[in-house]
Amino acid sequence: MSTAFRVGVLVVMALVFLSIGVFLIGNKDFLFSSTYRLKAEFQNVAGLNNGAEVRIGGIHQGTVKEVDLPSQPDGKVTVVMNLKSETRNIIKKDSRASIKTEGLLGDKYVEISFGSPKADPIGEDGTIASEMQRDMSEQAQQIADETRAGIVAFRDNMEALQHNFFLRGFFERRGYSDTAELTQHAIPRIPARKPSKEFQFDAKEVFDKPDNAKLKDKKTPR
Repeated sequence: MSTAFRVGVLVVMALVFLSIGVFLIGNKDFLFSSTYRLKAEFQNVAGLNNGAEVRIGGIHQGTVKEVDLPSQPDGKVTVVMNLKSETRNIIKKDSRASIKTEGLLGDKYVEISFGSPKADPIGEDGTIASEMQRDMSEQAQQIADETRAGIVAFRDNMEALQHNFFLRGFFERRGYSDTAELTQHAIPRIPARKPSKEFQFDAKEVFDKPDNAKLKDKKTPR
């Protein structure tokens, strides 16, 4: 076996072990930091998985290690987390844990609030209370309701402006003062039979301007 071959084998093995080491370290958050265990109970974790981030004040300070189902139907889901020891001065027994989403459809993570200065410190394997997280469907429904309310308010404001003394002329110059006038002569559907007569008009000859519905000559036969 030549020296070059042996050197090549050693280099390949070194690269393999290095890759394995990087992979293992990458999956061990805070591998060289002192940590402690903290628990929080939720009625529903909304898709939270092992390895999810735990944030305090918006900063990554821990990792979700386990998500355990309750032993009884009336129990809660237990989320076990590993947190940096430095957070013991911030997290107290009155801190609250909540599950949030990165963006609208991003990954789930746990956010823990600061405790009050006079509250008791949390111990190893301590449990803090959780806050009810809002379901995405509820948020979407709220956005839809707010949008609908905004449209109604805008329509009411426009109707009020149309009857304003100073702005009435603006709407009249456009050929209408009430939006209902645009559809009062609308045909609900085209008759199925063949029309007896057909007419073709040039819009430039019928309407006063291209951007309004005012007729150029109201006496023109229709």
